[in-house]
Amino acid sequence: MMNRLLLALALAGVSSPAWAQNKPAAAPAKPAAPAPAAPAAAPAANPKPAAPVAGVAADVNGDKIPLNDLNRMVDTIKSSDPGLQTDSPTAQKALADIKVQMLDQLISTRLLAQEAKRLKIVTATATVDDAVGKLKTNFKSDAEFQKWLQADGKTLADVRRAIADELSIRELSTRLTADITISADDVAKYYRDNPEVFKIPETVSASHIMLALNPNASQADKDAVTKRAQNLLTQAKKKGADFAALAKANSDDTTSKDNGGDMGTFPRGEMIEAIETACFAAKAGDIVGPITTEFGLHIVRINAKKPESTIALKDIQNDPQLKALLLKEKVQDRLDKRIAELRDGAKIQKYV
Repeated sequence: MMNRLLLALALAGVSSPAWAQNKPAAAPAKPAAPAPAAPAAAPAANPKPAAPVAGVAADVNGDKIPLNDLNRMVDTIKSSDPGLQTDSPTAQKALADIKVQMLDQLISTRLLAQEAKRLKIVTATATVDDAVGKLKTNFKSDAEFQKWLQADGKTLADVRRAIADELSIRELSTRLTADITISADDVAKYYRDNPEVFKIPETVSASHIMLALNPNASQADKDAVTKRAQNLLTQAKKKGADFAALAKANSDDTTSKDNGGDMGTFPRGEMIEAIETACFAAKAGDIVGPITTEFGLHIVRINAKKPESTIALKDIQNDPQLKALLLKEKVQDRLDKRIAELRDGAKIQKYV
């Protein structure tokens, strides 16, 4: 079932708050998505839970975290990953680890909600009303909405509280991190500390002529295709030969023949191994082959090669994506520290 409460938060303009987001690992200057890390400010160790309390996952300073909330988070992750939907020991261990992480995230959420309340950060009733109204538009009737609440084990008051808490936490996060900026020194330090991030790999640009050949073809057919490939290789190597025209006239690769056999530009690890090996071993302008792959025989022209290089610091000093990434990391560090402080002063009891 779609988690409509999360939808309500989104409709209210609330993206995943910083405290609940994963801290990014090192990412490229033209950043790829950061690699996931552990939930923010999770404790170093998880003590053995107390005796179970019906329907309760944990108690945080007297506030109970419903077991349903935890199970719903775990089920959402499980439903999106077929590898977790088995009874294998590996899958069960992964689910157990996820459950621990999600409970720690719920505890962090509750601690921040309590801190927001202590600081008298209150979400306007009208804002909550608006979010609830948008949530209800996803149901055909009020009866269907009530049925969803009942199935989810929640009341309207629970939903309103969750929305209000989320918005209050977002405001708290903003206040805690409003003074954080990214300086030129921050960028330079990241650049020095993460040299691999800024390396541009060696690449090859190539075109090919493919002659299809079934691996189970008769020897006579194999000999005929091989002879044709050798003839094309000879033609392609002649002075003044038009490789693109030869590809258009002879290649069986329908995805590239109309573009003169252009295979684009690629680094190591992205092309069929036999073709990649030949291309990176050759020089720009070379024509190599025939190369045998599962698809047939290939005559390949190396159009250009670029050696590995490194992006200069001056070229990324003001890169907005990199600065956003570093800002996110600084914000997360600040919030992690505050959550850790709140944990140190909190009375937390886990029941699962």
